[in-house]
Amino acid sequence: MNEDNADRRRWPPLNRIDAPTVIFALLTLFLALNIAFSRTPSVDSDGSEYFPMSHGFLAHGDPSLQKQDLVALARVNKSFAPLIDGALRAPQFKWGGYYVARSGKLYSYHYWLYSLVNVPALAAIKLLKLAPARSFLITNSLFILLAAFVLLYKASFPVWGRIAILLMFLASGTSAYLDWTGPEVFSASLVLIGFTLLLAQRPLLSALAFSAAAQQNAPIGLLVAVALGFWLWHLIIAVRAGQTPLRRRVPQLLGAAAVTLFALQAPLFYWWNFGVPSLLTALDFASNKFITINRLLSYYFDLDQGLFRGTPFLLCALLASFLLALARRSLPTLLIGLALVGTSIIMAVPSL
Repeated sequence: MNEDNADRRRWPPLNRIDAPTVIFALLTLFLALNIAFSRTPSVDSDGSEYFPMSHGFLAHGDPSLQKQDLVALARVNKSFAPLIDGALRAPQFKWGGYYVARSGKLYSYHYWLYSLVNVPALAAIKLLKLAPARSFLITNSLFILLAAFVLLYKASFPVWGRIAILLMFLASGTSAYLDWTGPEVFSASLVLIGFTLLLAQRPLLSALAFSAAAQQNAPIGLLVAVALGFWLWHLIIAVRAGQTPLRRRVPQLLGAAAVTLFALQAPLFYWWNFGVPSLLTALDFASNKFITINRLLSYYFDLDQGLFRGTPFLLCALLASFLLALARRSLPTLLIGLALVGTSIIMAVPSL
């Protein structure tokens, strides 16, 4: 039986409406109005690197920093103007967050995929003669819509569950980061898409979504390995059972190889240009010395920026799942919950 039809039988209001379509339409309307009437995002912090890279792709076809990119940054954030003026006049051209590669070009220690994805919105904004910084608001909104579409229409679980997860996704920090000029919404949306596709038995597409997110947040690369491992496990079972000859799986094998290369693009880029797989690690911005019990506990429980402070629904869901497992004496459910906690810790440690 189709799950949506089953939901309608259990939940009478769904007989009268197509809930996913209504929610998706309302979300689209809200995001469109927000783009039209909200204040222009402030290009600061990491945005002072992501914006010049977007401008660089549009102006000269690559993410290296050139003087025209800093001039554009000074136009969108006038507080940078004195610093940029000094950088342009200095004997050696440089800017914070950018380092000289083997080729002599300046590249940021933040990878450029999010900036590249933002280029279409930046081009459209320039054609409309609007504030360039609004391009990030458009890009972030489109990724939220993409995640909502995949969740509402491609997920393999009941419609009420899809709606609940979407509401938690929107309420747990995503909306707060909507006007940020960094990859927070980009990464969160792709992680949601990745998990949705993985649960829908689409591991290669799931790995692709995780791979894109991992370019801006390296610990997400662990989820790429999980998705590819899930795909390989099913492939081995199918081949051993004689369900399909291995030669018919060649397109999938090529797809898995392509996803793996895609996942490795950031380390390969930095290795080619700087001789190291990560500038952040090489510059000691990411180091083992930062991995402490106190920082790990703060990652989850800090009252200002802790994970559970920003995503209270996640803590409630975790506690509810453990209580349900204990009440039903369900060892598999308990083990799954513990595995998810363990995975979260493993992913948190590299980001400390």
